[in-house]
Amino acid sequence: VDREERPDVDRVYMNFVQRLTGSGGWPLNVFLTPERKPFFGGTYFPPKSDPARRLPGFRDILQRIHQLWETDRENLLAQSDQMTRALNEFAATPPPDSDTAIDLNLTARTISALAATYDAEHGGFGGAPKFPTPINLSFLLRAGQIRDLPADLRRQARDMALSTLRNIVRSGLRDHLGGGFHRYAVDAAWNLPHFEKMLYDQALLLTACVEAWRVTHDPEFEAVIRQTVDYLLRDLRDAGGAFHSAEDAESFATAEADHKTEGAFYVWTLAQIRDVLADPEDIALAIRWYDLRPEGNAPEGPEPEAFAGRNILRQAVDLDTLAAELETTPAALSTRLERIRQRLFAARENRPRPFRDDKIIAGWNGLAISALSQAALALGEHAWAEAAGQAADFLRARLYEPETRTLRRLFRETPSTVEAFSEDYAFLIAGLLDLYEATGDIARVQWAADLQQTHIAHFHDGEHGGFYSEAASGNTIFTREKEAYDGVVPAPSSVAARNLARLGLLLDNAEFRAMAEQTVRAFLPLIEEQPDRMPALVDAIGFVIHKPVQLVVAADGAASPEAAILRPFAEALIPHAMLLHADSGAGQAFLARHLDFIEGMAPIDGKPTAYLCHNFVCQLPTADPAVLRTQLRALLPADE
Repeated sequence: VDREERPDVDRVYMNFVQRLTGSGGWPLNVFLTPERKPFFGGTYFPPKSDPARRLPGFRDILQRIHQLWETDRENLLAQSDQMTRALNEFAATPPPDSDTAIDLNLTARTISALAATYDAEHGGFGGAPKFPTPINLSFLLRAGQIRDLPADLRRQARDMALSTLRNIVRSGLRDHLGGGFHRYAVDAAWNLPHFEKMLYDQALLLTACVEAWRVTHDPEFEAVIRQTVDYLLRDLRDAGGAFHSAEDAESFATAEADHKTEGAFYVWTLAQIRDVLADPEDIALAIRWYDLRPEGNAPEGPEPEAFAGRNILRQAVDLDTLAAELETTPAALSTRLERIRQRLFAARENRPRPFRDDKIIAGWNGLAISALSQAALALGEHAWAEAAGQAADFLRARLYEPETRTLRRLFRETPSTVEAFSEDYAFLIAGLLDLYEATGDIARVQWAADLQQTHIAHFHDGEHGGFYSEAASGNTIFTREKEAYDGVVPAPSSVAARNLARLGLLLDNAEFRAMAEQTVRAFLPLIEEQPDRMPALVDAIGFVIHKPVQLVVAADGAASPEAAILRPFAEALIPHAMLLHADSGAGQAFLARHLDFIEGMAPIDGKPTAYLCHNFVCQLPTADPAVLRTQLRALLPADE
């Protein structure tokens, strides 16, 4: 079973193995009865028994299970029934009611909980192996901009996020030549990655970098944003406009190699660097910048010999520091380093590439649409918004059934027969709302609203709140579950709460707003217990409790991302604010049917004009970006 096509199958049997053995992971091996009830399972089993590691061999397990099935089948079936009942009882038990207030105390508690596991030396949370957790970083960056939080908490949140991101973007976790990020690091300092590249990591880390740039305007983050977008559009984009799901960690080191090795496409010997660059000064600069060594620079991992003599590119020194050492300017040094990067990248393109998984997964594309839209708005790159729109158009044409308003999970040559899951709806709706803000195309909002109705009809728990991970089916033996905790992607209910609140404000839909609050309340007891595992839902609370902030830009046609009047909003991180377009046409007419106050908004003297509104009460309109910047600054903390 492809666990990316059927995450529901993976999830339920992973739960079984975790409860059976106390841990989980992949590969996942589970033995089932003909009724698909599990009775034994585990993760990796070697072909033959390994007494030193106390691992039974797969052949021995098969023989033992065959023996028990033939001689003690009744007992096996009874155990299977018991385990299935226990899993269903656990899944069906709703969390207890909570009288905790939905307020900023939850945000404060989440910041403190994340601080308890924060790695002050290297950034990130917890020890090795270390995942980048961009959901944590986005939550912390937005929390750092909330005016009503205490200043010390704001600074703590902002510092944890920015320090972590700076460590990540300079480390071996990032591909310094081709852009993009690897999946996780084996070591705590982020220097030895597992070289797989996943679409969802690119999208979520791109979003975090955009938010970091909006807070700092640091050129380093802008460069990373541009390189990450280049990677998405160059290497993961399908000819139809959507995005493929992943690139493998392993590849052939040369065209003549007879087996693949981890990181072969990405690592370098010092001799290879010298051959490509040739110029002694460029070689010396590359050695200093990337920390290149004859013996290799990889930290010791589970297989130390695997990277002997090979170097993982990482930024070893601050740009300004190195410029001072070399008695040059940072700008001149950046130009030299970019020339070196381009030459190494061109040489690397001649290597055998890692295998690309060309599945187009609806939800992961929703994350990419969101990230590209936010990046387009922040840096004023209209072409990126167009690319996001083309991905959305592909999903609508290939994975959407207009008659039933339902999605398919994925596309590979043809649409999958598997129906989309809760995360697919939630992530795509969020992406469409971000795409609307970047382009002003009201059709994106209309499709998002249709998808939201389907998401509610098929996945919402009307009694207790929240969204199930999969739709109801008479073909399952397990009780549906609601994912509470964020993982490598946010939990569907967390994104759904934010979507409902945003759509509720856009469409003045009280039912959506109430459902957003109900979704938050459904998980309050879990937030109280482990807030650091639910940052996406805690972030969504801001849309539930804060009075809405809307920037309406009135123009003849929707304002494009590079429009001057949009720049003050696009360049600032203002939590829980929304951008609306009064385009003097169909988009404005549609919004005016729901929001009376937008009907009369128009450009002044033919110039694009901004109306900044707080709780539907608007300030005086302005066509001057400087005036708008001053108005927006009042929404941010005084220390910003």
